[in-house]
Amino acid sequence: MRHVKASKGGLAMVLGAVLALTACDTGSFIKNIDLSPAGTYQLKLIDNNQTMPYTTGAGNQQVTINAETMVMTEGGTWTLTTVRTKQSTGGPVTDTLSDGGTYTQDQENISLHSTVSNSTAFTGSFATNALVLNGADGHTYIFGT
Repeated sequence: MRHVKASKGGLAMVLGAVLALTACDTGSFIKNIDLSPAGTYQLKLIDNNQTMPYTTGAGNQQVTINAETMVMTEGGTWTLTTVRTKQSTGGPVTDTLSDGGTYTQDQENISLHSTVSNSTAFTGSFATNALVLNGADGHTYIFGT
C-alpha cells in the first residue's frame, strides 16, 4: 500500500475552501441564479393533450389554430403570433393575429401582460426549452423550442 503525504500548505488550502463553502448561504446563491425565459417557442399542446393544429367550434364558428409562435426577449417583452383558419360562409379564411406586451418573473414563475387587451394574458412557469402558460381564456398552453 502506498501512502501519499499532503503538504501542510495544500491541506490548509483544501480546509479553507471547505470552510468557505460551508459558510455560504446556499439559499441566496440559488435565488440569485439568472433564470431567463428569453427565446422563441412553438405551441405544442393545448390543455395538455390537444396537438397542433387545434380545432374548436363547429360550422361557421369553427376555428383552427395552425401555429403559434411566442418570442420572449431578455428585455422583458413578449410577442405572440397566431396563424389560424376560420370557417365562413364564403369558405375558409386564414389570417394572422398578434399580441404582445411585457412580462414579469419570479424565479421560474412568469406573468405576461398584454398591451393589446391591457390585462394579464397568461400566468405560468418556464423551464429549459418550455413554457407552460395558463391563459385568461381558461386554456393551458404548452410551448417548446
